[in-house]
Formats: sequence, C-alpha cells, structure tokens
Amino acid sequence: MNTSFRLEPHRILLARTSAIGDIVFASPLVATFRRAYPWAHIAWLVQPEYRSLLEHHPDLDEVIVWPVSEWRKLWRRHRFGSLVREIGAFRKLLRSHRFDLSLDLQGLLKSGFLTHLSGSRERIGLGSREGNRRLMTRVVPRGGDSARIGSEYLFLAQELGLPTQDFSMVVHYGPEAADFARGLIEREGLGQGFAVICPLRPGPRSTGSSRVGPSSRIGCTPSWGFRWLCSGGAEIVRLRGVSATWLPGGRSILRERQPCCRRRL
Repeated sequence: MNTSFRLEPHRILLARTSAIGDIVFASPLVATFRRAYPWAHIAWLVQPEYRSLLEHHPDLDEVIVWPVSEWRKLWRRHRFGSLVREIGAFRKLLRSHRFDLSLDLQGLLKSGFLTHLSGSRERIGLGSREGNRRLMTRVVPRGGDSARIGSEYLFLAQELGLPTQDFSMVVHYGPEAADFARGLIEREGLGQGFAVICPLRPGPRSTGSSRVGPSSRIGCTPSWGFRWLCSGGAEIVRLRGVSATWLPGGRSILRERQPCCRRRL
C-alpha cells in the first residue's frame, strides 16, 4: 500500500549514520528522491568516518556530519554541561536547514533522537525500535524480500510512492580515490582482471570475541585462476599459493574500497 506525503517536501534529510554496507544499501534513495523532487534540497546525516561514501554524490546537496566522537568523549569525561551545549549547537545547526521531511533509515533510538532534533514537521522511521517510534510522525515497517539484503530500502520507496524503476546501489568517488586505484592496478599488474575479496572481521559486538576460528576462514586456491585483491581481514582469509594484493590500512574508506569498483574478471 502506497502512502503519500502530507506535504510536498522542499528540504529533505536522510539519516543513516553508519555503517559502510548499510549506507551503500540505502544509497539508491538519494537518486529516487531526486527524481521525485528535482527542486528539493537533499541532505544526508552521517558519522564523520563514513562521509567519503557520500560527499561526491551528484544528487546530494549536502552531507551533515554528526560529531558523535566528541559527544562520547564529553560523556566519558563527565562533562555533561559541555555535552548539553554541544547537543544544543547541533540542534540549532539542523533546524537552521528548515527540513520539512526527515527519514530515519536506521530506526534506532539514537538515530530517532537526531531526526527529532531536526525539527522536521514530518519524520518517517523505517522499522522503528528501541522507542524510536515515539519520535516519529509515521513509521514504515522494515519489509522487502528477506532473501535480498538491503531490500527494505526499496520497500520503503515503494510504500512512499516514489519512482523505483532504477533502484541501484552506487558510490561516487573523487579524483584522489580514482588516482589511488589507477596507480594500484598499474603497480600490481592487475590490468588483465582480478577478483576482490572483502571479508568481514567479527568483533566483540557480534560474536562476543575478537578471535576468528578456523570455521570462519575463507580458503582460496590457485585452481580458481584469479588474481586476488584483498581488503582487510587478513586473519580471516587463508591463501594457499595464491597471488594476492593486500590493500594497506590507514586509508580513507574510498581510497581503500575504490579499486573494488574497478574489478574485472
């Protein structure tokens, strides 16, 4: 069942503060809203470490960074007065944009709090939980095809009556990331094609332990016939006589991941 907005939005805020995969899964919504409301100012609220995923998107007018690290630092140091002032300043910044529609794509209490700070007259939560529902004016269930990861964002667009004929995930990157990828491919002799592996590293939050057992490892053999480009998770991937290039750490998200967008088999 499609539901229309109670107003025609001119200033739209998308709130999905983390993490890499979730932001990429939600990325089609930007172009979808741009097609539906070409005149609108569209902004995305995100944590600073993920800003590079969005700052080059041609359909985004603005990326607003949530200074969560500073807030946490003040909390740990029991500087509650300073924290309240910082929250007030961020509230003032958000409300200066005069958003008339905000979408909380995370559905958590923290993202609902930020969405509520925006002062939008219409606040839509996706799959609201943790008390998030009380901070929204409307809630859309987290529907979609359970076998298709990220399909809840397509479901949201359909429920809101948005055009979904081209609902593709995309990450736009700048010249620095492109130059890094071009240099890496040339330097490592990957121009004839390569396969990319981006293993996840289970941590304390997901497994209760930062240790990865043998059953979690990914085995790669020469018989597969690929040159391998590996991004992170060295302790998870077991290479047996395989020619592989490991992306170094300490780089921005896009400088590290951008070569993955150029893979050729």
